[in-house]
Amino acid sequence: MKIRFFQPSDNQPSNKSEPAFIRKNQFQTWSESERQFLRDNWETKTTQEIAEALNRPKAGVQTYAWRFLKLKKSPEAKFMAASKGQQSRKDAYTEAEKQYLRDHWQTMTIQQMADALGRKAGSVKSMGQKKMRLKKTHESLSTLSKRLNAGQFKKGSISSNAILDEAMPIRIRHSHKKRGGLAYKWIRVAWKKWIMYHVYLWEQAYGPAPEGMIVVFKNKDTMDCRLDNLELITRQEHAIRNSGSINLPDGYVAHLLAVRNPELQQELLQYPELLELKRNQIHLERTLKQLTAHANSDANNPVPAGSDQADAC
Repeated sequence: MKIRFFQPSDNQPSNKSEPAFIRKNQFQTWSESERQFLRDNWETKTTQEIAEALNRPKAGVQTYAWRFLKLKKSPEAKFMAASKGQQSRKDAYTEAEKQYLRDHWQTMTIQQMADALGRKAGSVKSMGQKKMRLKKTHESLSTLSKRLNAGQFKKGSISSNAILDEAMPIRIRHSHKKRGGLAYKWIRVAWKKWIMYHVYLWEQAYGPAPEGMIVVFKNKDTMDCRLDNLELITRQEHAIRNSGSINLPDGYVAHLLAVRNPELQQELLQYPELLELKRNQIHLERTLKQLTAHANSDANNPVPAGSDQADAC
């Protein structure tokens, strides 16, 4: 048994460099002729073609060319390799199919060419427009569109179920269907021309309404189109009549009592006494505000002594 004692040099770093790790047959299997073949054909052949010629895996050829020979393909070589890859696919277009697209691109639609070639319309469109750079002329598009629209209705045509008799039908339409708006009666006075029925009755009796005036219902029933129930008012008066803050209807008062609670607003509508109490409160507050504003105005603008207004007082 050999005994070895500790030496001071054992605690010092070794000056001998460790050998670099080399994979098995990393360099020895690549001969100089193979390297030269790789350099000569790197730009003109695809990696798969070089691998088949050298009887080597494609990944091994690509790794050796990149890491050790520092070979990189130019953009032209990459484009050529991609084109060859597309041609090797099972669904690649043959030269006869490409020539067919060139010959009929201006005279046939994409769907017609796809049916003739037994391919999908999207594939034919992609091949013709993106890869072959084929474009239809303006004359070709105009001719094909006329051919496709031959069976469609022409502009201004009248459908077979249109009402063409002299009758003037009356229909009921809502002002805001989605929001449950008021319903009004409409009458057709000409082809594709409808007006409100109560406006039509007023114009037949008294002529068109003057500018700034509108025809309204006295009892607010939009279905009661009797001439006695119609009147002519200004738009300003109509806005005042329909103003919730002025008229204080039940819905508006309920909204003031429960601003952000729609369910409570619907519940408050069942208590008219409570709504009337709130309505009287609003009227009282408005009256006090008007009296206060009037008093402040008189204080800021006193009536001079000896004036007609002072004598009247």
